[in-house]
Amino acid sequence: MRSRLEVGISIGYSRFLQKQLKIVRLFREQRQSYRVSNRPYGPTETSGRTFCRRRRTYGQWGHRLLAFPKAYPFTTQLIVSTAKTSGADVLVQRYVEGKSWSEINWRRVFAFAAFGFVFLGLVQWAIYVPGYRMYFKEMDRFCNQSIRQKLRNPKGIKELGQQIFIGQFVMQPLTYLPLFYIFRESVTGEKNLLDGTGSYTEIARTALGKYAANFWTDNITMLAFWLPADVVVYSVPIWARMPLNHSISFLWTCVLSWLRGQQPSSDRQKTWTRRPS
Repeated sequence: MRSRLEVGISIGYSRFLQKQLKIVRLFREQRQSYRVSNRPYGPTETSGRTFCRRRRTYGQWGHRLLAFPKAYPFTTQLIVSTAKTSGADVLVQRYVEGKSWSEINWRRVFAFAAFGFVFLGLVQWAIYVPGYRMYFKEMDRFCNQSIRQKLRNPKGIKELGQQIFIGQFVMQPLTYLPLFYIFRESVTGEKNLLDGTGSYTEIARTALGKYAANFWTDNITMLAFWLPADVVVYSVPIWARMPLNHSISFLWTCVLSWLRGQQPSSDRQKTWTRRPS
């Protein structure tokens, strides 16, 4: 009988040969594909060759753009959420409210950007991706299924309804809108943190008072917009959930900026000014 050392050497050598054969096979396939893609063209086929090369180049760039959110979902979340909220407010001020670039309230833009980075970028990511994944065990499998498979998955459909309920009737009235009012008041309010004219307690009390006055209007408007959208958002693959959510949310942020971007009091025109020394 052969010793254990001889058996181990023979097994390792056979695996080594299998890897080498696999490398040779892949090299031959790549060489063959290179020959086919670079075969000589006639005078009438030059434009077709150029079109094919451009098509391959565009396809590579498209693949890289789609691969980034898969490889770096959290970074994508922060970038998209911050750019989305600030860009939507600039768009509304510039083209809906008709302001010139010198008239734009950059404090208001900063309030939207800070709200997007902190709440939409950090808090929502922690809740909607790792938080939901810990509680809803069927979420990953349901999101990666086809539409026909989703319809045959009652547990996944039940969890989908639970996720929508939490987003619409818990997160929206108790966290999203109250924090938006607090961020807006902290930056653009008559008493704000940037000027050092208000304390945290005063700002929170004023912001929540304004939210209470608009409670039903804000929540019914947001519910009518987001209820059908959430059915789609919570059904796509996990890696695409937050980017798709932000794409739809860009439209909602424009609506929010138009409805609640300006302060209802006399401090709505407050802009970046140099504080007197």
